[in-house]
Amino acid sequence: IRDSYEIWYDSDGNGTVDTIEASETVYDGFNDSDPDFGEISYKFTFQHECLHKVIYYSVDYLGNKEADHIKYFRVDDTPPNISIEYGKPYYKNITTGKEYITSDTPIYINASDNRSAPCIVGSVHVNVSIYSLETHSWMYYEWHNYSGLAKINEIIHIIYGECKHWINITARDDLNNTAYLNKTVYVDNLPPKINMRINGPSYQKTPTKYCVSNHTNIIINVSDCC
Repeated sequence: IRDSYEIWYDSDGNGTVDTIEASETVYDGFNDSDPDFGEISYKFTFQHECLHKVIYYSVDYLGNKEADHIKYFRVDDTPPNISIEYGKPYYKNITTGKEYITSDTPIYINASDNRSAPCIVGSVHVNVSIYSLETHSWMYYEWHNYSGLAKINEIIHIIYGECKHWINITARDDLNNTAYLNKTVYVDNLPPKINMRINGPSYQKTPTKYCVSNHTNIIINVSDCC
């Protein structure tokens, strides 16, 4: 016996399978993977995304051919889109590229699997983990959307720890196509620290009043934790 198949696909995205992708005839005991006589086994994979039509049929040694079998498949190898945005207050150092927020800053987590491609499976599952390098603690979030729109738009805040945090976002669809987005952000909820030092002739009359001379140096130091 022998088995033949053809794979056609929609090459221009207009909804019509019009381009052949692969074809093969598999012979019993020759190029099949089943060692038993009279049995044929083989496998194939799709090489392009979106709509495919598979036509297959068998013929025995007397030339008896069965009717064509036709199956349609929608191939989706594309993971969901992920983005992250910061609200206010927010600051980015244009020299170092570091991004700064506070615990009041809304963080917008966006993921979708509903792009214009007609074969997107249309589901999205999002996991967010945030690690504070100061407190060595984690925050976790998880959302799911199984609808055809397959959008997730959520707002979170970082409420634990100052300074450096890692944000790790994973988004996958129901075919396990997975996308990753990793960000580093600095959380600063504290004002700068400032102190004054008097170097030279001085006399403190009251807690807030000083007498100095023209030879006295007044030194102001300001520091910020991040």
